[in-house]
Amino acid sequence: VSITSAADGAILFVNRWWSETYGRPAEELIGTRMSDYYPAPEIRDDLLQRLQSEGFVRNEETQVKRADDGALIWILLSLYPIEFDGQKAVLAWAHDINERKVAETELRVNEQRLQNFADASADWFWETDAENRFTYISDGFERATGFTPESQYGRDRLRLLRPAASTPNDFEVLRKLEAREAVRDHTYRYSIQGRDPMWIRSSALPIHDGHGNFAGYRGSTANITAEIEARQHLQSIADRYLSAIDSMSDGVALWDADDRLVVCNQRFRELSGDTGNIIRSGVIFEETVRATAAAGSFAASGDTLEAEIQERLAAQRNLP
Repeated sequence: VSITSAADGAILFVNRWWSETYGRPAEELIGTRMSDYYPAPEIRDDLLQRLQSEGFVRNEETQVKRADDGALIWILLSLYPIEFDGQKAVLAWAHDINERKVAETELRVNEQRLQNFADASADWFWETDAENRFTYISDGFERATGFTPESQYGRDRLRLLRPAASTPNDFEVLRKLEAREAVRDHTYRYSIQGRDPMWIRSSALPIHDGHGNFAGYRGSTANITAEIEARQHLQSIADRYLSAIDSMSDGVALWDADDRLVVCNQRFRELSGDTGNIIRSGVIFEETVRATAAAGSFAASGDTLEAEIQERLAAQRNLP
């Protein structure tokens, strides 16, 4: 509580709360002007104009300045005209709301940060209600599909997914959604009217209200069309390569830097004879050499055989 002169704004009385909030003893505050403790003098001028025109100011959120360090704090302020010691004065009731305002500011910053992440992302975020109807979709959806988020609000997500279901994994995802379970990294082909279909990857987590009741889903979706098409292109190249080497009359094998078999043609397996059964992707070259030696393909034995094996391995590591 504080009382100030209506004429010049001089402080006539403050209680202990006001003194502690402003950071000065009451006796040092009395006689100073209340306008000195606002971030800008026009704030108090505006409050007094409203007090004069409306007869009171109630529950105004405003900032005041501490006297000791100049720090700004938020208060909830109400003003009423009174008489004090025979002069017109203003009675002020104030409540400290600084913690709440700081928390609100942090919340807005966090919300803006999340919104910025969503807006800057090639992905989009979404939310549905307990009936699986879209209630929120971020702006990334429009960038990816050409449709506004608002055009999808109220649509049943399950009805959109069911026609596209074609694999056992798709039907398992539908089962999970109907059972209100989490779904992670569901990849499927998404048809868009008037545009080429796109490949998307989606994850969804169930949400619940304060009483534990199912309230819908929140999820994220990524457009992975470029990734899928690149993978398909590489697979097409690999298929053509395998077809080409399988048609060759010579044995062909490709080994990686760790001497593990990457790929070989059928003729290579045939030329491997009795050891052809171990020829598979990932087998180590040394295993094939020792299997060949064990099958009797080397004429030597004992130390001489081991020397020939080491010579063959060295030749593999130092190909011209």
